[in-house]
Amino acid sequence: MAVAATQSGYAVTANQVPTGSWALSVDAHQFYKSGGTFLQRHLPFWLWVFASRLIVALVPLLGVIYPLARLVPAAIGFEVDRRLNLVYADLRSIEARMEEPNPPRDELEADWRRLEEKIRTTHIPRRYARAVYTLKQHATLVRDRLARLDANSPH
Repeated sequence: MAVAATQSGYAVTANQVPTGSWALSVDAHQFYKSGGTFLQRHLPFWLWVFASRLIVALVPLLGVIYPLARLVPAAIGFEVDRRLNLVYADLRSIEARMEEPNPPRDELEADWRRLEEKIRTTHIPRRYARAVYTLKQHATLVRDRLARLDANSPH
């Protein structure tokens, strides 16, 4: 026959409830009131412990990962737009100097070659290929205007 010690020191036999005034913990009170959580009722103890700890670890982790998953593509898009806008600023600069009276053609040609190299070497993700090809079209339009400027000018 199994004997268990009680808080008051009296021994009781198995299947007997010890008498005394013990305060139940909040978890014990909840267990006796509702019979345990869904996981406690339907999973083996070792799996319940693992699942409950996994849930406790994953909820905060998902709270961090979800906003990052939405932020990273937006940050990449912002960086791509910034790179394209820098190249467009150079293109506008060349175009503005072409509008001046007696534009310096040699400088414009040199700037055009640098711009063409910058367009070729600027790394843009494939997802933004349409924007790159639009930039190349605009650059070609400016190059054609520069060629017409050279053809119309007396040497």
